[in-house]
Amino acid sequence: MAEQYGDRDAHTSKNLKISFGNNYQPTGIVALPDEKITVYVDVEPGKPVPKLSFSQQEGSWASWGKVVQLKPGRNDIIVPRVEQTKGYEFNVTPGGPVYIVNSYTKEQQGKAPTIRFATGVEKFPIFDKNTNEQEFLVDYKKRLDEDASKNPNVMDRKMINTVEIVSDHMIITGTTDGAYKAYIEKGFKPSQTLKQYNDHLDLLLKFSGIDERDEKNSIKYSRDNIRLAQPYAAMYAAGDHIGVQRDMMVPHY
Repeated sequence: MAEQYGDRDAHTSKNLKISFGNNYQPTGIVALPDEKITVYVDVEPGKPVPKLSFSQQEGSWASWGKVVQLKPGRNDIIVPRVEQTKGYEFNVTPGGPVYIVNSYTKEQQGKAPTIRFATGVEKFPIFDKNTNEQEFLVDYKKRLDEDASKNPNVMDRKMINTVEIVSDHMIITGTTDGAYKAYIEKGFKPSQTLKQYNDHLDLLLKFSGIDERDEKNSIKYSRDNIRLAQPYAAMYAAGDHIGVQRDMMVPHY
């Protein structure tokens, strides 16, 4: 079901006078480019329809996602390919997480749109406050390793090495390998990561005067996205995400 918090990107820029977050809603779905997928959308007649954003895992700051407009009813979509050209230092398996983009409110849309992924996509490990932290990584990691063993060339693989941790105001997009090392091999808990991000962001937002006392002081459930990215520097801030390079993220996941 699509969230109806309005255009959070415009709200934070116009009302809060800060650059924070975007309108992306995580789905726990990953898609491969050039594959045909079928998506069903239930929305009130005549009301605005959400979009989907198809990302490239470990993409570059300049080329990491493409947006597709949905329509009511059945949508047969060829997943767009994010070209690995400008800003790419090394190849990565084509494909990545899919996000719902819905920049409308309940007043604009009425009933919240329902989006159902019917065929052509795959679930990947995503952790939020409702996830069983003992189970969310193991099966996917096993299949990821099997795929890598069969396909030494990273461009030939069909499993995307990705994971997402979703806190109240943050989406952290990293690798299954990195998460497995931290949460399974080293024994850290993803719930600890979640709590740390929630506590840290709550403190920063309150310090900035964003305390939900009225419309102009509400973050409106906006989320910032910290993504594993390339090709250089330890970290950068772009218009809709924060990029972190693999030598910074993976060892310290």
